[in-house]
Amino acid sequence: MIRRKNAVQPIPKNELEELHTGTLLTRLQHLRECEESFEFTDLLPEEIDELRSDGRIHVKDSEEWKEAYSDLKDILSSREHLLNKQERKEERRKRARI
Repeated sequence: MIRRKNAVQPIPKNELEELHTGTLLTRLQHLRECEESFEFTDLLPEEIDELRSDGRIHVKDSEEWKEAYSDLKDILSSREHLLNKQERKEERRKRARI
């Protein structure tokens, strides 16, 4: 079995809604790291067939990726904003000035 670090396990939308925002953001990053298409990989046709049948999401041009990305973006749009590294740094600086 081929193990690819950027493969994402599909999760139903109702289960995604129960996950912590940080976990969802990590999943978003993993989805973004997927290959654009199997056409642009260096895999052999047999390896591609094996990946297509393993139930995980590997490429962005698949319907599974599009659905997973859409579900994730819908859920994240209703969640609180988490500050990124630069924003947290600016907040610390503001508090230090007071």
